[in-house]
Amino acid sequence: IHFSEAAKNELGVLNEAVGEVFDITIAAFTHGDLDEAMRVEPLEETVDTICDTLRQRHIQRLKSGMCNIEAGIILLGVLTNYERISDHCSNIAARLLSELDDEMDPHTLRRSQHAGDMPRYNALAQHYREKYRIPVSEEDRPAG
Repeated sequence: IHFSEAAKNELGVLNEAVGEVFDITIAAFTHGDLDEAMRVEPLEETVDTICDTLRQRHIQRLKSGMCNIEAGIILLGVLTNYERISDHCSNIAARLLSELDDEMDPHTLRRSQHAGDMPRYNALAQHYREKYRIPVSEEDRPAG
């Protein structure tokens, strides 16, 4: 089974993002570093966005005949597992951060982060969106 060049490049970007979220989480957990823990959720959101984008692009490649079903099944499995890794990292970081405030459980913290009320979170989210932007390949450009 072979992936298209576009899929390989996209998976490379995703692999880098997931590798970074994993490394940040390990450092935060190992050293009790709350600054590092704060970086996890915005990167996890970026990983989710990348996975959504790759799924959409994969569907378009399937429709256009550029991808086959077998490779697609493997690709979707990879995306699901990368998202799970990133989600686990998010849970670990949220638990570390919630220890700062006994009244804020990890889910409340995450909702607060996603509400856009935290300038540092917003800046980090923007940074990661730019760092891990998926380029549009020739395969994914509309014909005509």
